[in-house]
Amino acid sequence: MPIEELPTLGHKVAMEKDQLRDSCTSIETLTSENSLVKLKTAPSARSTEALATPPNTGHLHNLTTEQREKLFQLWEMLFDYFSAPFDRTPSKRQKEVSLERLDGCLQDAYERKETTVTEGESTAFESNPLTGEMFSQCSTDDSDRTVLRYLRARKWVVPDAFNMLTDALKWRHSSGLRELMCEGERKIKMSLMEGGKNFFWKTDKDGRLVCYIRSRLHDKNAQTLAESIDFTILTVEVGRRLRDHEDQLVTVIFDLRDAPLSSLDVGMMQFMVQALQSFYPEILGKCLVMEAPWIFNGFWKMVRPLLDPAVAAKIEFIKQADLTTYVDADKIPLEYGGTDVFSYQYTLPQITDYPRPASESESQLLLTRLEVLKTRFVECTREMHSFMARVDSPLELESLLLPHRERRDEIKKQLQNCYRQFDTLVLPKTHYHRIGVLDEDWRVDWSRYKSPPSPPECRMSAPPILEEKLYCKK
Repeated sequence: MPIEELPTLGHKVAMEKDQLRDSCTSIETLTSENSLVKLKTAPSARSTEALATPPNTGHLHNLTTEQREKLFQLWEMLFDYFSAPFDRTPSKRQKEVSLERLDGCLQDAYERKETTVTEGESTAFESNPLTGEMFSQCSTDDSDRTVLRYLRARKWVVPDAFNMLTDALKWRHSSGLRELMCEGERKIKMSLMEGGKNFFWKTDKDGRLVCYIRSRLHDKNAQTLAESIDFTILTVEVGRRLRDHEDQLVTVIFDLRDAPLSSLDVGMMQFMVQALQSFYPEILGKCLVMEAPWIFNGFWKMVRPLLDPAVAAKIEFIKQADLTTYVDADKIPLEYGGTDVFSYQYTLPQITDYPRPASESESQLLLTRLEVLKTRFVECTREMHSFMARVDSPLELESLLLPHRERRDEIKKQLQNCYRQFDTLVLPKTHYHRIGVLDEDWRVDWSRYKSPPSPPECRMSAPPILEEKLYCKK
């Protein structure tokens, strides 16, 4: 819904709550209209068992009955977690979830006949910063897809997936990721942006987004570890917005040609391993280590034990001549032996790349809309989970779930649109906007690429005062 169509501040909350009540059909009404509903005697807590994923399942719209049940179990745990007071004291230990707590979530779903979010729960839910960290990701990823990535990464063991996901949300919050995105490229050291150490360019033969990492351009002594981490986080978050679709994976090409000793950065490699495995699971499709020198063998022996076996299986060592096995030649830049004339060349951001400050009423209306939609999402998800715990007949269950599933999908779509609208109000444009690959609405089209001016012209396009404003000189 465009901002100008949102209700006035005086009536927005009451109107949205009325619409919510009108659009929700209670479980008691539905069950009374379906006399064949059979209730289970008790839900079984199989959530702590590893689940073997059947071929071609485990993704949204292609879930087995058991996978879908685990998805909703994890959502229940997240809702309870978000509704509890947030401990703002940083924790160095991973939060453990007891089996009793998991069983309690299942029992609550089994006993719940009609689910509502009380005013107190809603206040705690919205005030918990991890709630925002969770739902803000839906601007690039469907919320269910995000949860499913953690379930797949933890072999469908719900408590393990819960621990992993909440730890990732805590990291996003404590690292100031959202603030970094709002600052954009001006927060990053200029030499890192100009060098082209990391960049995305088109897709491989399996449709994965390709990220090139030119290790020879990394010098661990030229910037602090924190500066390198910020640059990497911004690269990954922009990369999430460069995907053609939400299930698209990424192929990373580690170019180790002519890499000096100063490029072997243990601290940075440890962060990248942790990020791939814990903060962005199930995003990596393949990692191609190209032209690894002999000295890399010792470095690899240190890194290999840190990798999850599933991640390690995606890593291959190749020569440059092998690259066409994975990427079509017309999508490979000339410097890698392909026929694509693309060459990374950074263009300085302009003042117009940064959005105008939104008015207080404009942002407040959008935030209120987001709050109402999140409440609707919780209500609908819990209603559906209650049916799963109570109804025994698969055919009857599917019949009962259908209208709720359609309404829930519509709520998710509205949430995504609202967060994307919010992003346009706060996020600056990127290098990929300036070369035409991303449009105003963050839609990607590689065919729109336009070659930037030569480096001298590019630098002259931003006067010194503007350059000083846009960059952190360090």
